Amino acid sequence: MRVIQGAVRIIAAAIIGLGPAGLASAAGVTSGLSSINPAVAGCFTVSTAIPVGPVAQSVAADPATDSIYEVSQTYDPDHGTVSVINGQTNEVTATITVGSLPQSIAADPATDTIYVADYGSVAVINGHTNQVTQTIRLGVKLTPRAITVNPKTRTIYVATVKRVLAISGRTDTVTHRIRVASLQVPAGIAVNPATNTVYAADSDTSKVAVINGRTNKLTHTIRLGGGPGGITVDSQKNIIYVSRGDDKVSVISGRTNKVTAVINARGYGLLEGIAVNPQAKAVFVTNTNADTVKVISTRTHAVKTITSSTFAAPDSVTVDTTTDTAYVASYLSSVSVIVPCPQ
Repeated sequence: MRVIQGAVRIIAAAIIGLGPAGLASAAGVTSGLSSINPAVAGCFTVSTAIPVGPVAQSVAADPATDSIYEVSQTYDPDHGTVSVINGQTNEVTATITVGSLPQSIAADPATDTIYVADYGSVAVINGHTNQVTQTIRLGVKLTPRAITVNPKTRTIYVATVKRVLAISGRTDTVTHRIRVASLQVPAGIAVNPATNTVYAADSDTSKVAVINGRTNKLTHTIRLGGGPGGITVDSQKNIIYVSRGDDKVSVISGRTNKVTAVINARGYGLLEGIAVNPQAKAVFVTNTNADTVKVISTRTHAVKTITSSTFAAPDSVTVDTTTDTAYVASYLSSVSVIVPCPQ
């Protein structure tokens, strides 16, 4: 992870129109990333950037409570922090202390529970009280690199070296340790609740492991290329999108476990965070080295580059599908908030 110091930059909202493909057309002004509100004729605006912890790592949205959770490492070697953001006011309402090396965060909207992957453990946070209620010891002296939740089965999945750990959200215990030889440097993990299938991407082997969530067995290994940086699932269409370090995005069919397309994002390499908004028919990808975000049409695979001074080494991105708002966490201590244009 890159550590960047400096002040958070906040800009006034800029509005952009959308072209026929439903993607941003610059029209002389470029701005931040957002999901697209179909009711607003394809327009979106960057509203603000919210100061958070000093080294922003990951961001997750809980659409059930309209809360956003951002996890940061800090300059204090003893702990990291989770910033709780109110999606209505765009204000940090609480700061929660967690372990010293938090890497990734996930929210379970069904139970209002947040999970933070840390060195050798997972912190469990009650979203109602904003208190850490449990620390789950993983039994490995390795830092979990990625975490995701299946709200239908109340199962949490953690990707670490050569393993995916399954954790019961009912008992807060590790129930399965699934060996995945292709996981050397885990880049991301995602789950399709509709099919109960887990996907774990690795940046070193350039492979995606496919795990049956019912049997907790590895069923397929999909070869990609370019060193994956992140992974997301469109559960409505059963399609998986994988960002890559060679400036491409692989598209995988969840039905066949085959790569159906490779999209050239035409940027400056190091595509990392990735999130899909099925309603907007758009995939959002952070281009960390270039301080930009790529917006990809899920229908045409057309790509647009969005720039904004609120992006300072953007890394993680999430979408709140209930409010059609996107959130981009930058290493430089901020979360950019992007909303549909006013009707």
